[in-house]
Amino acid sequence: MATRRAGFTLIEMLSVMAVMVMLTTIVVASGFGMRRGASANAALQIPQNVMEYARQRACMDGRRTAVLFAPDEEGVFSASIFQAAGTVFSTSSQSIVDKFSDVALVDSGFNVLTVFNFNTGKTFTVGKISRSNSNTAQHRIDFEKEINNGGDASADGKGNKYYYSSTTIERSSDDPTAINSASWPSGSAYGFEIAERQTMPKNFSYAHKSGGEKKDDSFWFVFTPDGTTEKANSAVITVKETVGSGALSKGKDISL
Repeated sequence: MATRRAGFTLIEMLSVMAVMVMLTTIVVASGFGMRRGASANAALQIPQNVMEYARQRACMDGRRTAVLFAPDEEGVFSASIFQAAGTVFSTSSQSIVDKFSDVALVDSGFNVLTVFNFNTGKTFTVGKISRSNSNTAQHRIDFEKEINNGGDASADGKGNKYYYSSTTIERSSDDPTAINSASWPSGSAYGFEIAERQTMPKNFSYAHKSGGEKKDDSFWFVFTPDGTTEKANSAVITVKETVGSGALSKGKDISL
């Protein structure tokens, strides 16, 4: 009598494979759901954390501090924090000039600086910052001449003179961003990036709801040293998931 060899039948092997496929599908779907949930939480939490940090810096440093939400070429949003450094005096094709700059007080801690216009929302990458010699007649204000009818500004009969430095902020040669008087007008405030840029999760879009300023797809909020936001009592944006049918597919408003 022939002895039957131990092994699995075809039906048994197919049954085991079917169970493995089913278990794999469950694990993959569960992992995808967890990642999607984590992305949704980050999509809501990151903007709030960035805004809170900017508020703290404005209060601690006593300077206007802005948060800019802007998309890149692929539509992925990032949040950047800028702190006010001075006021634009004039603009050329490659740079902006500030005659009364305190740019020396700004230390971003990064090798590559990005400068931001608080009024227009424009940015460019800084290639070079230079200061002119202040101890010259060209960089002197004679307060004696600023008094009505040319009166003396001092009690000792001598004119008071104040010397200042002009600071030129040139754009990087790698930055194709145009600099012109329309985007960097005289009198507008500018500042430098002071923290690492935070990239928002992919497949989520951000839209301006209230408060702050808006220009095209970008929008920004400015904190004053007392911790309040300019332009409105509250800053609100709408977060929406651009794929799938999750909880954010219809959009969710968050107060910042």
